Amino acid sequence: MATHSAEIYESRNETETLNDAVADCCLVVGTTARAGLYREHCRTPREWAPSLLQSAAGGTVAIVFGPEDRGLSNSELKPCSKLIHIPSSDQHPSLNLAQAVMVCAYEIYLAAAVFKIPRERSPEASSVSRERMFALWREALLLIGFMNDEKADHMMLGLRRALGRGPLSNADVRILMGISRQTLWMARNRKS
Repeated sequence: MATHSAEIYESRNETETLNDAVADCCLVVGTTARAGLYREHCRTPREWAPSLLQSAAGGTVAIVFGPEDRGLSNSELKPCSKLIHIPSSDQHPSLNLAQAVMVCAYEIYLAAAVFKIPRERSPEASSVSRERMFALWREALLLIGFMNDEKADHMMLGLRRALGRGPLSNADVRILMGISRQTLWMARNRKS
């Protein structure tokens, strides 16, 4: 059980049969790791998620998971109008029940598009800011003897490549410039 999910667990409904459990559902989807007759119309959770959300807007939708050791029987698949198959290894086609539920829930959550990736508070640094930063780094690395004049251009290209693998925000550039300034100050003021 997930942290803070006790209220979901405690508000569950228990029924005697699968048919009783899905009686009020407008859509019932079964999960299966097995192939075969009556199971050819399987789709991945990602493929089915948009239509599951569409159906859920008008009624109750159920996803039926079977036991880990044998899955759902053909009889248990009868009320299911769609089938989900989670792609996995041929040697180990059946997932742990909790993992299968998590994969399906995750894909439905993504399809709902309610999650917004947090944005950086600091905008991406301008070219001018980055060039000032690289000039400071060049000066500092020369002063501390990390590189010499002949190798400086080559080493700076390597540093640019390393720092260019992702966006640098204004805050990132300020931190990196602060490090180079402190390095310069220390190198200039060290006791001989």
